[in-house]
Amino acid sequence: MAGSFHDQESRMSQRDHIVEKWMLTIVKDGGIGRLDELHIDRIDDSWKTKDLWLAGGLEAYQIAVRLRDKHSLALSVVLAFSLEAGSKAQGVDFGTQAQLVERFDWTPPSLYLFHRGDEVGARVQKLLTEGSSNMQNTKVDDLAVEKLIGKALPVKRCYYIESKRRDSDEYSRCVYIEG
Repeated sequence: MAGSFHDQESRMSQRDHIVEKWMLTIVKDGGIGRLDELHIDRIDDSWKTKDLWLAGGLEAYQIAVRLRDKHSLALSVVLAFSLEAGSKAQGVDFGTQAQLVERFDWTPPSLYLFHRGDEVGARVQKLLTEGSSNMQNTKVDDLAVEKLIGKALPVKRCYYIESKRRDSDEYSRCVYIEG
């Protein structure tokens, strides 16, 4: 039993170390502007399994929020889940965690850092207001966070974004959690 506790504690410490190193590195080297991401499978090998992406992503998100606060960084943490693309707009076609997991594509969830005021939601609002030369169709729905993950997380906003670029035949879809 004691070995199991220490293994779990070591794994948690390793996760913290990886997220903290990524976070502090991109703050220093301009990675925020480049949108340098951290896929959760690089934080913990056990999160390579698609069935663990939701739980692993949310845990990675919580770690990043805690570390951001520890270092007093005036940044927003964003967790992105990439969903299967389609040839037609699909809209929000999930209402439960299980349905969301079924719609994940082949890419593990990723963490991002944004300067406050430049998060996904702010970028979408700017896109909708000003338009964009590389977007043909953009659809944005602000989701009720409770439907996806409950109230126990420090989540400020959750967005479903579906878009089609002019140079593509497919609509890309993502869910972003910001905090």
